[in-house]
Amino acid sequence: HLDIKELFSEAPKSAIANFVEEVFSELNIDPVTARKGFDFWEFYRGSALVRYFVYRNNFLFAVSPLAKLPKSNLQDLYTYLLSNPAQPFYLGITDSIVYISYRVHLSDINGKFKSDIQKNLSKLALKADELDNFLVEKYQCEWYDSSKAN
Repeated sequence: HLDIKELFSEAPKSAIANFVEEVFSELNIDPVTARKGFDFWEFYRGSALVRYFVYRNNFLFAVSPLAKLPKSNLQDLYTYLLSNPAQPFYLGITDSIVYISYRVHLSDINGKFKSDIQKNLSKLALKADELDNFLVEKYQCEWYDSSKAN
């Protein structure tokens, strides 16, 4: 038989959860409200929706859907996106949505680059908030459906 206290007890946090949630203190984000599942977080930084999650037990991803593609004048936007202006992050398009993303192998989070990776996770959230506005203003992209500016 299952004890009711066990059913509602909080599972211990993983090492990756501790690693990621250290980033939240720099961003002034409550890790409890950002947790959406085991090793999955979602929060807003300004108008941008940001997600951190573990993929296939191998990679930590930070992703933010920035904006919908504009109805016209795509060439200038594509040229901008292909110029890789947001390094070390990547800009891409999936299903007519422009995304910014960052990926790191889980084996790297406890190595010599730990603090750099945490800084990049923090910077991605800040960059997403900057870029969603930029894409709407400069390239006439449409706000992403879950954007706070929408």
